[in-house]
Amino acid sequence: MYGYNGAWAPYDLNVTLSTAPSDDRYEPNDARENATPVSEGTYSDLQIVGHDDDYFAITLDESGSIDASVDFAHSESDLDLRLYGPDGELLDESYSITDEESVSVAGVESGTYYARVYSYNGESAPYDLTISTETNQSPVTAVALESSGDSIVAPGEKATVTITATNSGNQAISSGGLQLTVPEPLTVSEVSGDGSNRPDRFFVQPIEPGDSVSTTYVFSADANASSQTVSVDVSGQFRTSDARVSNSLSVQIDISDELGEGLPTQPGEPTFLDVLGVIEAYNTNTAFNGVDVGFQDVLDIIEAYNLG
Repeated sequence: MYGYNGAWAPYDLNVTLSTAPSDDRYEPNDARENATPVSEGTYSDLQIVGHDDDYFAITLDESGSIDASVDFAHSESDLDLRLYGPDGELLDESYSITDEESVSVAGVESGTYYARVYSYNGESAPYDLTISTETNQSPVTAVALESSGDSIVAPGEKATVTITATNSGNQAISSGGLQLTVPEPLTVSEVSGDGSNRPDRFFVQPIEPGDSVSTTYVFSADANASSQTVSVDVSGQFRTSDARVSNSLSVQIDISDELGEGLPTQPGEPTFLDVLGVIEAYNTNTAFNGVDVGFQDVLDIIEAYNLG
């Protein structure tokens, strides 16, 4: 400030200081080669500085879709957004005069995709980036079979066994059935459960992923059967809308005419070995003296031993 030809006059001087915007925490990410890896979510307090672009890498493990958007103040800078494929091909772009730009792509294969945020007019501005992805889950069809119930039966008596089918895949089971191979001297006398029975198999009701259905079989042992172990083979065939799956298991049933006399539950009746045997039978889901042991049975035996 000076006076021309020595002129003078009073004046006021106003000075405003400002700092240039600084890069955000993800720099350097100015090109596809050093793009910042991101996943689903919102990334706040990002910064475009002049013509310095920001690149972000989005990886899909399976085929699916990607949505990306940036929120900013258009009055500060005209930010635009582009989405590129794994080979750098432009898939979508967004440029407007609003405070938001968004891009999306669907039905793409697995791979790494790139979002580019840049300033059209070279003005700096803060912004928020939001990423969302959705993958096409690969179909998995699987059914697990488990058995529970009696593992021992006396000649002329009955044993009850329940077969549980669990849909452990991610596709709904629309139909299916269980078929048993029952060797002599056992026969099936009753069948009930979640479905309908036919002479040669039990058809189960539809099973959603994570759900289970159960079928209960009552086996009769021939009165003249000798002591032996019989293996009942269970075969399951199931179907989804576009696939089939099968599974099988074997259920072992002991036929014995020396089942014992039940659990010693009277005070002073059980020995210490009886207590250990009952606890082991409960923990291993086996029978003790011909009885399937429950938790209450364990408590009763321990109480009877303590009162002895």
